[in-house]
Amino acid sequence: MNEIADNLKVLSDPARLRILKELMGGKQEKHVCVRDLAESLAISQPNVSHHLKVLKTAGFISCQKAFEKDQRFAYYKVDRKKIETLFKNVLESIS
Repeated sequence: MNEIADNLKVLSDPARLRILKELMGGKQEKHVCVRDLAESLAISQPNVSHHLKVLKTAGFISCQKAFEKDQRFAYYKVDRKKIETLFKNVLESIS
């Protein structure tokens, strides 16, 4: 029960929900970098990075690192299965 509550706390932040929504991109998840998220959500890059770290630590997103033109990028993607499992567990625990 504590794990469920901890995961729900992670998702309770409006900025994190906006980030997840942006990463989900409708029906098809997409890989997005911090710069693009900050730009599209009008949130500073350090703030976006903080929220991504929290989401990644909780297992809601994954990160893939890449080098492009001598620059390092980290692209993030939602783990839809983790979110589905969480809400399934929530329903089971309160039923």
